[in-house]
Amino acid sequence: MVLRVAVCLFLYFLLAGPASAAPADSTDKQLVRSPLQAELEDFLQPNWNRKPDALPPLRPGTPFVPEAGPEIEQYRAHLAEDSPWIGGPFWHQMGTLPVTLQNGTTETLAINVFQPSGDSQGTMMVLHGYMSHAGDFAFTLGWFASRGWTVVTLDLPGHGLSGGKRADIDSFADYGDAVTVWMNWIFQQGWPGPKVLLAHSLGSSAGFEALRRPGAPRPDLVIFCAPLLRTNWYPALSIADWTVGGWIALMARTFGQGDWQPRVHWFQVLGRWLSDLDQQRPIDLPLWIYSGDHDSVVDTGWNRWKYQKLVPGVRWTFLPGKDHWFLASKDDREAFHEQLTEDLIQNFSTLLPPQESLFLTEPPKDR
Repeated sequence: MVLRVAVCLFLYFLLAGPASAAPADSTDKQLVRSPLQAELEDFLQPNWNRKPDALPPLRPGTPFVPEAGPEIEQYRAHLAEDSPWIGGPFWHQMGTLPVTLQNGTTETLAINVFQPSGDSQGTMMVLHGYMSHAGDFAFTLGWFASRGWTVVTLDLPGHGLSGGKRADIDSFADYGDAVTVWMNWIFQQGWPGPKVLLAHSLGSSAGFEALRRPGAPRPDLVIFCAPLLRTNWYPALSIADWTVGGWIALMARTFGQGDWQPRVHWFQVLGRWLSDLDQQRPIDLPLWIYSGDHDSVVDTGWNRWKYQKLVPGVRWTFLPGKDHWFLASKDDREAFHEQLTEDLIQNFSTLLPPQESLFLTEPPKDR
């Protein structure tokens, strides 16, 4: 039994990682999530975006307009803390879209939309990783919004403010369905400029599952950071999930994760998805991948080999000395965002249709 408990703990902490701000989903988390969900708009309603020609004046203490309910204002305070929301105001709305999962149930997807006060340079679509949510990437959201981009996030099923079993899934197709619904909705909004998908870890898997489908919306550029295909210790963890999966739910309850029902079988589902990828023909996708050469979570060597087979034209950049969380880690994120910005400036002209200013090197000064 001691060995089983040790394996469960190892699996839990490997996946949660030090940069996941909200891995637990106990009763306390439900008490936070439920009132926030109650304040979200329905993004299927006509004229959901009531953005005026000129944004209202910036209110003290927040870069966001319009005014919202108390729960959303508290969420905004978290976003604004220690993040580069330079200038402002930013038009921020939180809403939902429905998605039908593979088992026939319908869940709500939680979405953030941030729009700059001036003309948008393009749309940055941001996907988080496993046991994370959009709010964990406030630095990224502020970085791009401050540089004139419309930024749109999605909480994957079972994460953040979206519905579904916490941190679990019955099929990776559910992730792909959610991302497809989300991207279709974004493309229907008619926002100007290029569409760029930026995803971390599991978000990369969810994005790839959507993008490998015929007829799925195609962003002008896809950027995966520390992408997940196979984890480190994958064979051992897969066996542990299969043999002692019930114990994982027990440990989850022990550590305050009481609504993981009936058990977490995420690794089994991942294994089925990886087997399905073996049948995937190579696809043409404008894909950049950034990966830390000290990634302790994903099997970088195997994943690189696999992605080169799946997307032959992939551009892979190794980041010396970086671990799995360079996109969000306080020690690494600013340097990485500067590098990403420079790469976009240098390469946009060859990858995307020519426009006057696809990327502002600095935040606008006169908001």
